[in-house]
Amino acid sequence: METPARPLTAPLVPAAAVGPRRIPRLGDFDRTDWNAISTAFRTAPALALRQAWRSEPEAGFRGASVKLGWRGAVLWFLAELIDDQIVTRAERDDQLLCELGDVFEVFARDVRREEYLELHTAPNGLTLRLRWVSREVFKNFARQSPLDISPHVGSKINFRPMVQMTNGGWRVCGAVALPAGSAEAIEGQTWLVSFGRYDASIDGSPTLLSSTSAHAIPDFHRQEEWTPLRFVGAEDEAGPRPSFPVRIKTT
Repeated sequence: METPARPLTAPLVPAAAVGPRRIPRLGDFDRTDWNAISTAFRTAPALALRQAWRSEPEAGFRGASVKLGWRGAVLWFLAELIDDQIVTRAERDDQLLCELGDVFEVFARDVRREEYLELHTAPNGLTLRLRWVSREVFKNFARQSPLDISPHVGSKINFRPMVQMTNGGWRVCGAVALPAGSAEAIEGQTWLVSFGRYDASIDGSPTLLSSTSAHAIPDFHRQEEWTPLRFVGAEDEAGPRPSFPVRIKTT
C-alpha cells in the first residue's frame, strides 16, 4: 500500500482563484482487484485532506489523501486513510453515517448545474447517497430540527465503492457519475469536488473533521472553496497548462 500524503503545510490558495486541476483519463483496470486499482492510480494526481480552518491540526489528527482519474462518464477516486481506530455502528445503507462513526465523503457538482451529490462511505462499505437540488435547499434542510434526510436520499444514484482494511487504516475506491451527465463522456467538463472525512475514535473522543478543500470554517458545503477539476484527454494532458481564474456561481 502506498503511504498517504501528509497534511499540507504550505499556504493555501482558495480553489476558485486558480485554474482547475487537470485530471487525466485512466487506463482500463479490473475494478475488483486491489493490485490493479493501485497500478491504475499510481501516477494519478492526488489531493490531501487537512484542517485548513485551523493554524495547526488538532491533536490526534490522522492524514489521508485522494487520487483522481476518469473514464467514460465517471470520476474515479482512490482514497487512502490513516486510521488506528476504525469504528462504525452503521447497519444499513442511507443512515446518517457521520453520527455512527468513521466516514469518507465525496461532494461533486458540474459547474453548469446547481444540483450536486453528497456521497458517504463507512468502513464496512455501507453508503449514504444524497442529492441536493441546490445549495439553498441544503441550507433549508440544515435549519431543521430534527434533521430528516429522507427527501434527499438518492436511492437511484449508482454508487457502490469498494472498501479495504489496510495495515495502517482503510482505503476506498469508487466511481461518481452525476445524474444529469451520466450518458455522456465527461472529457472537457469542469466539476467542483471536495472530499471530506469524519474520523471517529473508539474511546469516544471528539470526531475529527478534515477536507481536501481550503475551508475557512468546517462547513463542507461551502462550494466556493471546493476544488475545480478539468477532465482532459491524452493530447490535452500533454499540452501547455495555463492558469486562469475560475468564476464559480454559488447560492
